[in-house]
Amino acid sequence: FAARLFDDVGFAVTFRQIDPFYVLDLSDPTDPKVSGELKIPGFSTYLHPIGDDYILGVGQDATEEGRTLGLKVSLFKVADPANPTEVATWTMNNASSPVEYDHRAFQYLPDEGLAIGPVSSYSGQTEGAALLRIDDETMTQVGTGSQVPEAGTAVRDCDALDPNSCP
Repeated sequence: FAARLFDDVGFAVTFRQIDPFYVLDLSDPTDPKVSGELKIPGFSTYLHPIGDDYILGVGQDATEEGRTLGLKVSLFKVADPANPTEVATWTMNNASSPVEYDHRAFQYLPDEGLAIGPVSSYSGQTEGAALLRIDDETMTQVGTGSQVPEAGTAVRDCDALDPNSCP
């Protein structure tokens, strides 16, 4: 479902019922090896580096039987390649994000520790963007934003660090 390669380390995700998140040793390109794996419900379809020791995964949460439940963002700690861990998650039931199939829909502001991505509920009740702060192995939703202004409404610049700055 997802793969990301950095020099001699790689990360990959597959899915049937449980998400194996793999850390790969690519130091010998002719003989790649699995350094570690983590099996959790759901899957990531987009992986993004957060510093040297973390990977952010965007995808779908799922039951142990593999039934998808909605949008899931996972923070994986990969400092020890043999023992990756999921240290934080954020979920939105019955929802998805264009980030799952288009990496250009995702934005990470490292100086602020802020991840931004569009979200959409299956019912159509929620349309917009989620702003997630990533700090010390925690992930907290700090705001939401509207993607499309109502007809006749002027577009206003909002301060991403102050979600209350937007009407």
